[in-house]
Amino acid sequence: MNGFDVELLKIIPMASGHLCLNLTENVSWEKFPCYAEKLLKYLNGNIVSKIDAVDVRIWNININNVGFRLTYDDWPIMVSIESSGSESDSIIESIKDSLYREKLKGDCSF
Repeated sequence: MNGFDVELLKIIPMASGHLCLNLTENVSWEKFPCYAEKLLKYLNGNIVSKIDAVDVRIWNININNVGFRLTYDDWPIMVSIESSGSESDSIIESIKDSLYREKLKGDCSF
């Protein structure tokens, strides 16, 4: 498995009180769709809907049948997985752990 960068892997609280897993600052606007597809394939996730604006991309996704948002923001550049509620808050740490294990194997690079 390869194809995505996860150098940050930092969970932070959002203004909503839910959690956000910051993944990388190393993906461009143009490369985000490819990055997202590879990441979701690894996480057994799927895209529910996409919103692409001038400065942000917000993709509603499911991972293990739980809703999240996969976001790309261009100022500052950041790709993140955002929790959409308490159920997604409860598994965001396990997503981080899974990505961290892959990072240690050296398989996560873009």
